[in-house]
Amino acid sequence: MLRGAGRWRELVGYAFLSDEWFSEVDKIRAEIGDLGLPAAVRNIRINVEVSGAPSGVVQANFGADGITKGLVAQAPTKIKLPYATLRRILIDRDASAGMEAFMSGQLQIEGDPTQLMSLQSSAGSTSEAALKLMKRVLEITQ
Repeated sequence: MLRGAGRWRELVGYAFLSDEWFSEVDKIRAEIGDLGLPAAVRNIRINVEVSGAPSGVVQANFGADGITKGLVAQAPTKIKLPYATLRRILIDRDASAGMEAFMSGQLQIEGDPTQLMSLQSSAGSTSEAALKLMKRVLEITQ
């Protein structure tokens, strides 16, 4: 529980990559508005296929809006990886998890790998709005 405005309130958590989680992330993203991302990141479109999620295989995409549910037709890159690896990368913020998964063959890249390189190289130039989004996503993620 958190204490705020003189009252106790319960934290609501959603299972990572569940339908409810994606819905809540979409709401948070809409509230925050423009993330102020660098041009190189705004144009990224990467489809993601996640195996081993509690609900089975999950399809999502990364782009200017962060991670959203479903695949997009215009994505030049697709990555396939296990649920545990994506959780380490996004939720645990483990910078080495992606490279370890790639080197071990758990993370597979189809299409244009420069999209991933652009995403990785921009990690240090995160805007205040993007940091706020990530903080709120971490708060609602079980």
